Amino acid sequence: MTAALLGFLAIFVLALMRMPLAFSMGLVGIVGIGLTRGWMPALASTAQVVHETGFAYTLSVIPLFILMGNFVARAGLAHELFHAAYTFIGHRRGGLAHATIAACAGFGAICGSSIATAATMGKVAYPSMKKLGYSDAMSTGVIAAGGTLGIMIPPSTILVIYGIITETHIGKLFAAGVLPGILTAILMMLAVVVMTRQNPEHAPAGEKFSWPERLHAVRGIWGVLVLVILVLGGIYGGFFTATEGAGMGATGAFLFALARRALSWQALMEVLAESARTTAMLFTLLISATIFANFVNYTSLPFELKEWITHLGLSPIMIVAAMMFIYVVLGTVMEELTMVLLTIPLFFPIVVQLGFDPVWLRASYRSRRSFTQPDAPEVFKVEDQVVNAHGVAIPVRVYHPHAAQTDTQLPGLVYLHGGGWTIGDLDTHDVLCRSLCLQANVVVVSVDYRMGPEHKFPAAYDDTVAAFNWTVANAKELGIDPARIAMGGDSAGGNLTAAACIGLRDAKGLSVQPAFQLLIYPATIMWPDTPSYHANGKGYMLTKESIAYYTENYLRDRDDAKDWRASPQLASSHADLPPAFVMTAGFDPLRDEGLMYADALSQAGVSAQYICFERQIHGFITMGRVMQEANTAVTLCAQVLKAHLHRSPH
Repeated sequence: MTAALLGFLAIFVLALMRMPLAFSMGLVGIVGIGLTRGWMPALASTAQVVHETGFAYTLSVIPLFILMGNFVARAGLAHELFHAAYTFIGHRRGGLAHATIAACAGFGAICGSSIATAATMGKVAYPSMKKLGYSDAMSTGVIAAGGTLGIMIPPSTILVIYGIITETHIGKLFAAGVLPGILTAILMMLAVVVMTRQNPEHAPAGEKFSWPERLHAVRGIWGVLVLVILVLGGIYGGFFTATEGAGMGATGAFLFALARRALSWQALMEVLAESARTTAMLFTLLISATIFANFVNYTSLPFELKEWITHLGLSPIMIVAAMMFIYVVLGTVMEELTMVLLTIPLFFPIVVQLGFDPVWLRASYRSRRSFTQPDAPEVFKVEDQVVNAHGVAIPVRVYHPHAAQTDTQLPGLVYLHGGGWTIGDLDTHDVLCRSLCLQANVVVVSVDYRMGPEHKFPAAYDDTVAAFNWTVANAKELGIDPARIAMGGDSAGGNLTAAACIGLRDAKGLSVQPAFQLLIYPATIMWPDTPSYHANGKGYMLTKESIAYYTENYLRDRDDAKDWRASPQLASSHADLPPAFVMTAGFDPLRDEGLMYADALSQAGVSAQYICFERQIHGFITMGRVMQEANTAVTLCAQVLKAHLHRSPH
């Protein structure tokens, strides 16, 4: 936690020294990762972030929306929006201010940037207000405040970036921004009413227009309505994605500007150059913020901050109010994108986890994966199926490395995701399963077993055994050799793997047993009392408190901890189990459990390989975006699987 707080302090110090915030965040992020994880992982993760951000298809929506806004501004629609609003309400006291706010809302619906909205409306509205005798305080205040509507009323560049970082549906974010944007505009107008009543000289009334003049002004803004309906209507209606909608909007804005003869070759080059500059600025901020967010997620700050806030006993409304106060303070020295990028790593997990509701905790767990996981590699085929067993439908996801061959059956891997038997799903471990599928050349069956607290022990164990038996029974259809099916999992998934192998060994009437077990930092005993549990139980992501939380939400009572299905270390015998590969992390509270289990297997005559990544923490294998050693660990697991499973069937 201390490292992350020092990182935030360093950013503010560098900003006060007039270093651009993008460079401040990037520099602190790289140095922070270098000092905490090593310089090679820092450089590797930075290069990966730059490459993946620059080539991310989803981020192409940003330059397209920027281009649309610049074409619209060049076509003069901002002036016509302002004039149309002015003809209706300009004759009232403060009418020009109201017209400016309305025009900002309309321009925000086709621009997506508060800075661009404020800058454009400053050129359009400020001269008119100055000419009519508005005070500078009223004029500049209305334009600056109205500019913020550009990021609230969709399409919004910041909502797009926020949605990508947090893996939130962009269309839903756009829908969520409409009413708050309209409400904010109305409240701004009410504020103008109050101010003009207190100080009428700040905003004199303008001239009154006739209805024919008003209708003529409205006809001039048809292009705005067409673009808004085209872009937002297409996205909400499901006709195209946000990226495709941005492309349609940019094309429509270009054709509109062309039809109005607002584009010469020189003007076109200026629009493209301005769009490129703005895009470069946003991508630089996004890359730097991602690097810094990776550093923050390496530390224990997000989890410890959530625990601290929870222990304060504050209501969710008070916590959100405190966040709003922080944004007000930050807003005095930062623009909106920098604030959002800087605070997402801290605030988003808190917001989705208020009250520690397991449903929101799972959402937070999924969202954090976007900061640490590499991009998903392409496999030949992915199919979702359902295992029907003991009256329960168990979702599974099957990964095929290449096209099935009639005369060849591949080995299989039944994989159980980690997450403390409480969080995690098929999506959180999708990248890992894809990587193992490709690198080990195996068909992977990922299991979405039932979790606590809704489904207590032994539900997850029962689903694990059922999924293995289903894989064996359907091996031919899946293209799997039933004699070469391994089981594997990380953390809680490693626990389920170890327990299932014991249960399948002891089951009667089974002709097929697991051929191998892959145990990645497995939990092998409930309520541990090991040196690593005490030495690493604070400050390394997985803490004593979080272990207790997961355990209490999984087990029915403490007596369950004595059951070998929950604590496979306590099994009466570890003989005649499948060969195993056990991998642990040096700074993991569960490290000694993995070592103890590998020793128990070896002492029982089972072939067990053990390796410890001494510099790593629990959960590191899914952090390939930010540390190269995670990718090394995945490759090692794949090589071990390949070496064992691609031997001749036993």
